[in-house]
Amino acid sequence: MPESWRRLSSLGVVMTLLLVASCRAPVSPPTTGVPTTVEAVPRISVQELKERLDGGAGVIVVDARPYEDYKARHISGAISMPLAEVSSRYEELPRTEEIVFY
Repeated sequence: MPESWRRLSSLGVVMTLLLVASCRAPVSPPTTGVPTTVEAVPRISVQELKERLDGGAGVIVVDARPYEDYKARHISGAISMPLAEVSSRYEELPRTEEIVFY
């Protein structure tokens, strides 16, 4: 297991799909099963994400930490999108693949 994965696991970091309250609200209620509360957002463990990435699953990993933290160390292939920028940049993300924020 790469050192970066060990560090993440040892810190007990849990990968989380984030529902960002600051994103623009839809005009009408969503009909696609989009979570409407933080509690309803699906969660994924570090191990589960690693297995999906190793298996070639179409998963987009977004590092929502400050850019300086991303620059210092991040999951290989992760996109840097600091949490403060998500509401203005979320349209950059594909809608056809699973997106995992951490």
